[in-house]
Amino acid sequence: MIYLLSDTHFYHKLVKSYREPNFEQKILRSTLERVKEGDVLYHLGDFSRYLEDLPGHGLLETWKVIPARKILILGNHDVEFDEEEFIFLEDYFDEIVEFHRTIEYEVNGRAYRVLLTHYPASDPITKRYRDKQEQVRQLFFEGKHDLLIHGHIHGAHIGNTCACYKDFRIPCLNVNVEYIDYRPISIEEAIRMAEERYWELRQKR
Repeated sequence: MIYLLSDTHFYHKLVKSYREPNFEQKILRSTLERVKEGDVLYHLGDFSRYLEDLPGHGLLETWKVIPARKILILGNHDVEFDEEEFIFLEDYFDEIVEFHRTIEYEVNGRAYRVLLTHYPASDPITKRYRDKQEQVRQLFFEGKHDLLIHGHIHGAHIGNTCACYKDFRIPCLNVNVEYIDYRPISIEEAIRMAEERYWELRQKR
């Protein structure tokens, strides 16, 4: 099975200020409960503030023992590491992808073409990374995708959302852990959640 999550932000003080207590332990515990050997776990960016464990914690060592094949699609915080730091990312992932990955998956006899990336197609909250969002839109339409799965947008507790569908009619799902109860979701769950939200996706094919 394919699983997805984003924006774990381990050891990041800013997100600790508005996420639920012990969210890091909840992410790791729920991932170890759900994800099994032979599964693939896509992390859609913004993995950790530091790439070595802080004393007395062990969050990253716990991440290492998750039995799935772990694939990171780089987020804006991941690319901020310098060259010497960046190489440590390879300790935690089996594969690192620069910007996007397309996967095809069938649910109930319907084939879906899904674009995975860190960035949304439209972020109404900040003006940063407009070039990345334009690149996502181009990839989505030129690749004839059915669904965009992304992260990056924070603020589930105050109702923040992307504007992918509102601005560009791009069906999407945000898998920042804040929006998925701090647990990875399967690709089947993601497609069904999107089907519930977007009528035309249910009618496709």
